[in-house]
Amino acid sequence: MSIVIKFMQVRVWLFTLLLLVTSTVMAQPRNKGNKPKKPPVTVVDSVIKYPSRIELTATGNCIKGTTEVSTELRVADSTIIPDRVFLYRLPDTMQEPDTAMPDSVLFEKSYEYTNITNNKNVLFGLLPGRYYAKTMTAKQGKTVFSVPSNVVEVSFCSRIEFAPIFDRAEQTLYAPGPFINVQIVEFDIFDRMGGTAYSHKNNDIVWDGNYPNKQPCTAGVYYFHCSYIDLSQNDGAAKSLSGMIELKN
Repeated sequence: MSIVIKFMQVRVWLFTLLLLVTSTVMAQPRNKGNKPKKPPVTVVDSVIKYPSRIELTATGNCIKGTTEVSTELRVADSTIIPDRVFLYRLPDTMQEPDTAMPDSVLFEKSYEYTNITNNKNVLFGLLPGRYYAKTMTAKQGKTVFSVPSNVVEVSFCSRIEFAPIFDRAEQTLYAPGPFINVQIVEFDIFDRMGGTAYSHKNNDIVWDGNYPNKQPCTAGVYYFHCSYIDLSQNDGAAKSLSGMIELKN
């Protein structure tokens, strides 16, 4: 009998000890440091996604008379309408834009245009050199620049064009042109006998079909000689151009 009682006491003691241990463990604060942390959620705004590469083209790649060139920017992703377009002149020491370098190092002069839409032609005031463009898109406090566009080279082009026929009946004056990056040194027209029918030393050349003494020239073929400086060569050397002019009464 005493053995049974002692056995029961042991069971009660063990049960009490188990309850005590369990309650102590449950009362302990959980160790949150053992749980892996969730990665931060990154919300990507599709409108502000990194803009696609844009294409830059310069009409004729040539400065004609003035320093303005018609330039077209094409945004490859039509869903992205940039807020601004920046045109950079690449320094002569660099062949291609370096995306790892700050923009302030890359450009010598920038041209900023706002509200540029897809495939819109823009006139940039340019000097000879190599250019590339970048677009900027801003929304909700974010500013994102596109990767650099292709590089286009803009250079001087030179051309002299002459009207070959002077028609006195239609009262059209002989006016050679246009002159593109050309400075006329001297322009002379001679008749078949070698006499001077016209002589001028400037770009605004206009011949009324008369000799310098205002006597009318007879119909026929006349010879012209032009001495000019090609400004695109930057050497100051005079060049010459000769040809025939037909005069009609």
